[in-house]
Amino acid sequence: MTCLHHKFIACQRALDFELDTILSQRPDLDKQLSNLHKSRKLLEIVKADSDHMLSNVRSTYNLADQVSGKFRQLDLAQSCVNDTLLCIDAIIERGNCIDGIKKALQTEDFESAAKYIQTFLQIMPNTEILVWIKENLIYVMRWNVYAIYELQDECDSRGSLILKKYIEYRKLAKLTSEINTYKRNLLSVRDQGSDPREIELYLEEILQLTRLGEDYTDYMVSKIRGLRSVDPELLPQATRVFRSENFSQVVQDITGYYVILEGFFLVENVRKAISIDEHVLDSLTMSMVDDVFYVLQSCCRKSISTFNINSVIAILSSVVSLLGGEYNEAL
Repeated sequence: MTCLHHKFIACQRALDFELDTILSQRPDLDKQLSNLHKSRKLLEIVKADSDHMLSNVRSTYNLADQVSGKFRQLDLAQSCVNDTLLCIDAIIERGNCIDGIKKALQTEDFESAAKYIQTFLQIMPNTEILVWIKENLIYVMRWNVYAIYELQDECDSRGSLILKKYIEYRKLAKLTSEINTYKRNLLSVRDQGSDPREIELYLEEILQLTRLGEDYTDYMVSKIRGLRSVDPELLPQATRVFRSENFSQVVQDITGYYVILEGFFLVENVRKAISIDEHVLDSLTMSMVDDVFYVLQSCCRKSISTFNINSVIAILSSVVSLLGGEYNEAL
C-alpha cells in the first residue's frame, strides 16, 4: 500500500512539472498568436491586392486580344485589297494584250501577236470562261505556225528563184564545167575567159548568199521553237520544212559550185605563189611559204563559213593534196 502511494505521488509531481512547463510557455504562445492575428490581416491585404492585380491582368489580356483581332482583320483587309489591285492590274494588262493582238493581226505582225498571246496566257486566272478563251488563243497560236508555213512557201519560192537567177547570171554551170575540163585535160582556163580574180569575186558573192540563207533559216527555226504554247509535235515538223524545201536544195547546188571554184582558186594562187617565189631578207623562209599558207588559211576559213561539212572536207582534201604534191615538189 505504501509502495502504491509513493508511485502516485511521483506521478503527480511529474504531471505538475509538465503542467508548470506548459504554463511557462504561455506568454510565448500568446505572443505568437498575436503575431498570427497581425499576419492574417496583412495576408488579407495581400490577397486583396493580388485579386486586384489579377483583375487588371485579365482586363489587359482581353484588351490585347481585342487589339490583336483588329490587327488580324486589318491584315485580312489589306490582303484582300492587294488581291483586288492585282486583279485590276491583270484585267488592264489583259485588255492591253487583246488590243495588241488585234492590232498585230491587222498589220500581219504575227511575231508580235504571238508575244501578246503568250503574255495573255500567263496572266489569266484559272476560270472556266477564260480556259475557253485560252483554248481559242492556242488555236490562234497554231494558226500562227501554219501562217508561217504559208509565208515560208513564198519565201522558199522567191529565194530559190533568186539563187537560180544568180547561177544563170554568173554562168556557174558552164564555168565549173570548164574548170573540170581544165583539170582533166590540163588546159588553161584563162584562155577561155576565166580569171582567178573574177573567181574570187564569185566566191565572195556565193558565200554572202549562203550566209544570208543560213541566217534566215536559223532565225525562222528559232522563232518557231520559241512558241511554247504550240503542240510540241509541230516543232520538229516545222524545222524539217525549213531544212528540206527547194531553197535548201538550191543552196546545196550553189555550194557544190562553190567547192569547184574554191578548189580552182586555191590551186591557181598556190601555183602563182610558187612561181614568184623569192628570198626575203632577214627571214628564215622563202616568200612562197608565207604566201601559200596565207592562201590555204583564207580558203579554209571561207569553206567553214558555208556551214556545210561537205564543203569543208572537200577544201581540206584539196589543201592536203596541194601540200603533198606541187608545194612539196617546189620545196
